[in-house]
Amino acid sequence: KEIVVPSGADKAVFFLAPLVSFVLAMIAWAVIPFNDGWVLANINVGILFIFAIASTGVVGAAISGYASDNKYSLLGGIRAASQMVSYEVVIGLTLVPAFMLYRSLRLEDMASWQYEHVWGIFIPPLTLGAIMFFIAAIAETKRVPFDLPEGESELVGGYLTEYSGMKFGMFFMGE
Repeated sequence: KEIVVPSGADKAVFFLAPLVSFVLAMIAWAVIPFNDGWVLANINVGILFIFAIASTGVVGAAISGYASDNKYSLLGGIRAASQMVSYEVVIGLTLVPAFMLYRSLRLEDMASWQYEHVWGIFIPPLTLGAIMFFIAAIAETKRVPFDLPEGESELVGGYLTEYSGMKFGMFFMGE
């Protein structure tokens, strides 16, 4: 599909916003272990690295609303940024019992503990945390019923209103 850039848009920021969202989401995959020894970056604070990178992804939604020079997009960007930040707190707090149980911040240690014992979701404190994490993750990605930033009835598509083509796709791949 053709990429349309609004005439009043801040062109540099307009092109940068989808890249920020997409690239930060891909960088977060660097510390996730896929198999024994199959990890791109084996760091001691892997889960904190994911939190740091994921929380920076808010910038893409916020600047995309500003860059398109559309008041509805700006309102959607502000709504998206505030919703993403507020649910990141819940996501962070739901993982505290996992840190206490696994006694590590390394994703490899968490996976090996579950391999040796039982899947973490079957341990009562983690069961409640997993349910809360699931609900907060749906809200973080702005899916129904938490789709206020993209409420088509009043915001005309939210912060994604002026984006088309692969730039639109990069936002969704980032989510």
